[in-house]
Amino acid sequence: MCGMPLSGKSTYAEILQSQGWVRVSLDDIRLALHGQNYKAEAEPLVWESAELMVRALLKSGHKVIVDTTNRTRERRKRWIRVAKEFGLTLEIFHVDTDFETCKERNRVLKRLSQNDLKHIYKEFQRPTLEEGIIVKVN
Repeated sequence: MCGMPLSGKSTYAEILQSQGWVRVSLDDIRLALHGQNYKAEAEPLVWESAELMVRALLKSGHKVIVDTTNRTRERRKRWIRVAKEFGLTLEIFHVDTDFETCKERNRVLKRLSQNDLKHIYKEFQRPTLEEGIIVKVN
C-alpha cells in the first residue's frame, strides 16, 4: 500500500484480505508493541517486525499486503528488496486520495494534528514504475 493517512488504504487492504491476501498493518503492530499510534523510538522495531512477518508469510506462499503509508521511495526500498529476494515484482497499490479529502477525514476522526498531516503530504513521493507495478486505487 502507498498513500496519505486517511486516504482509504486500510479499507482497500481489507478488501484484498477478503480475497485471500494477508494484511500486515504497521498501525496494528504499533498498538501491539507499545499501545500507541506512534512512538518515534519504537519505529525501527515496528518496521523490523513488519518485515519479519512479511518474509514469513511470503515463505509460506501467501500474498501479502503491507498496510502503511510507505510515503517515500526510501521507505518502499525495503519492500522492493524483500520482493526481489523472493523472485517477485513489487505491486504498489497507490491509494490516490486528494489532500483535501484526507484533511477533512482527519478533521472528523482527529488521528493526527493538521501540522503532522501537512508534513506527511509535503514529504509524500508518488511511486514510480522503477519501483514496481503501480495499481492505482481511487
